[in-house]
Amino acid sequence: LGLLLSAGVRVGFVLTYYRVPQQFTDLFLSFELSPYTVLAIVLVFYIVLGMFLEPVSMTFITLPTIYPLMDAAGFDLIWFGVVYTITMEIAVLTPPVGLNLYVIQAIGREQVSIGDVIMGCLPFIAAMILLISILILSPDVALWLPEQMR
Repeated sequence: LGLLLSAGVRVGFVLTYYRVPQQFTDLFLSFELSPYTVLAIVLVFYIVLGMFLEPVSMTFITLPTIYPLMDAAGFDLIWFGVVYTITMEIAVLTPPVGLNLYVIQAIGREQVSIGDVIMGCLPFIAAMILLISILILSPDVALWLPEQMR
C-alpha cells in the first residue's frame, strides 16, 4: 500500500510539473459541455475506476487533474469534495473488484457468498446515488455546515 501511495504521489507531482492538469482542463472545456455533463462524466469515471483501484490511490493519481477541471466548470470545491467522497464510497462497493465487498464477505466467513453481499449492498448504493442527486439539486445541503464555520 505504501508503494502504491508513493507512486501515486510521484505521478501527481510529474503531472503537475508538466502542467497536465491545466492542459487537460483546457482540452475538456474546449468541448463546451455543460458543467453538469462534465460532473456526470467525472462521477462515472470515478465509479468505473473504483472497480479496480482503492480510493486513496485514485485520489493521489487523479484529483490533481480533476480538481482544476471542477473549479473551471464553476463548482464549489467544498461541495465537490462531499460529492467526491460519496462517489468513492459507491466505487468501493461496485463489482467486480469493489474492495469493501470482499471485506464484508470475509467478516461473514464462509456463510455468505459474494452474490449475497452484492445484493445486500444494492440498497446502500441506491441511497448514495439518491444523496448525490439531492446534493446536485440542492448544493446548500452540503455547504450549510461549512458556511456556518466562516
